[in-house]
Amino acid sequence: MYEYRKPISRVILISVITVLVIATSILPLTQRNAKAFSLLDAFKNLFKKKLPPSQQQQPSPGSSSATNNVGTSSGKCDQSLWNHVYHPSRLQIVDPCKTVSGIIESKKVEKDGDYHIRLKADPQFANLVNSANVKGQLGDLVLEPICVNPVTQPDAVSACQNFRENISIPLVGSHVQVIGSYVLDNQHGGWAEIHPVTSMVKIP
Repeated sequence: MYEYRKPISRVILISVITVLVIATSILPLTQRNAKAFSLLDAFKNLFKKKLPPSQQQQPSPGSSSATNNVGTSSGKCDQSLWNHVYHPSRLQIVDPCKTVSGIIESKKVEKDGDYHIRLKADPQFANLVNSANVKGQLGDLVLEPICVNPVTQPDAVSACQNFRENISIPLVGSHVQVIGSYVLDNQHGGWAEIHPVTSMVKIP
């Protein structure tokens, strides 16, 4: 949880926003999205400071991060993995730790070093997919184990530097149980993902 520092003047804020708009507008679309998220992360970090754990606000039972609790598994997720997610502001956290099961339908290597896995969720987890998953992922939930493969995407290199997630990925067709953060990927229309994935194990 973060606490923002003293407000800066409106003039400086407007100037910074103007520079961001101009800088990103001249880039090709694919580079523009990545650059915008990078600049946003850097800008946010300038004006906030991390609070000690004792002062961090915990989510209440009725808050958005504590709702949609089917399969929630607080305490089982490795939150340090977020240190290796590139441009984390693109991911909207719905539940910081969730357990889900289903059948792996496809698996591919991404340029950012992650795996992109499509999971046909078991019926009790069907509510975790949304219209963006139906449109862009054949109705499947996306799983993203991070920093598993070589990174060739320039803006993702630093996130995985000197780190490789130790995780085994079962074969396509396997029935698996997955634990990780349940998020919406706003860089891809808001489809639902487990990202980052803490564990993935084959089950009967």
